[in-house]
Amino acid sequence: MVKRFSIIVVLCGLLSISLFAGSAAEKKLLSLVPANADGVLSIDLGAWLDLPAVRKTLTESPDISILKKRTGLVPTDLNGAVFWGSKGAWTFLVSTKKPFDPAKFFKAPEYICKKTTVDGKTLYTVTPPKIRSGKKSKKNRQYSFCVVMFTPGVTAFFQDPVQASVCLKAMKKPQGYTFPGNIKGSVRGFIAGGKEFDKLTVSCFMAGPKKDVFCGTLRITFASAQQAEEMRGQAMLMCNLLLIQSMKDNPELGTELMQQLNFDVQGTDVVLTVKLPPELMERLGKYAAKQKLKRKSKPTPKAVSPAAK
Repeated sequence: MVKRFSIIVVLCGLLSISLFAGSAAEKKLLSLVPANADGVLSIDLGAWLDLPAVRKTLTESPDISILKKRTGLVPTDLNGAVFWGSKGAWTFLVSTKKPFDPAKFFKAPEYICKKTTVDGKTLYTVTPPKIRSGKKSKKNRQYSFCVVMFTPGVTAFFQDPVQASVCLKAMKKPQGYTFPGNIKGSVRGFIAGGKEFDKLTVSCFMAGPKKDVFCGTLRITFASAQQAEEMRGQAMLMCNLLLIQSMKDNPELGTELMQQLNFDVQGTDVVLTVKLPPELMERLGKYAAKQKLKRKSKPTPKAVSPAAK
């Protein structure tokens, strides 16, 4: 499911941290989400787009030029995004100040876009072209998704036409999702649990006089305090191993990042808090850019025919 979003990300720039939650755009999107949704993630994009670092990144991004050329939209036209899921069906909603036309953006040769009608709405099924050469891998798998202009200012993305029909019917009913009062922040989410845990919540925001310190909280509720304590130890070990593996080229940076993570147990909750100063975030950004460049520079392995083996 996450892979499918790699194409959608272009529409909303960098879906990350803004400054204030509870905006009119967020309320509008949440009003379309069923009150009994199993999972909801809301990102308020408005003020975040005014951050100098973000403005610079968006100005230099070739994807933004493509977006403007095809649709007439610019990053400041995007003001909110909400992902929600229920009983296996998921929807991704993007709020824009101007109407978005999927047919203008998802067009050949980059995409194969077919138009149909579902529950009175025009539905676009979008598929990237198949990769006809080279070895099959996770990177070149073919994924498709569906797009619907739900209202002039709200575009909805779905996994397939069947789920689109289910979700569209749910969104037509006069109901709306409300986050629990303790979930605050410019990025906030809630996931109803099952056998593994009771519920999971996340909240993030930018703090400090210059709004340049990232603060985030992840809270997972378990059935008992004993289970929470056990999971805290496992989570700490897992984070250590992941950081050691993913940042082996710069172990010092990985150690500093690990020091910013605080694992705690509060009753039946495991609580992870993180606070990243701007200097550390800048170093992390440079490290990520360097790793991306390194991956791009690696030669693509050529396919070997059965006869050559």
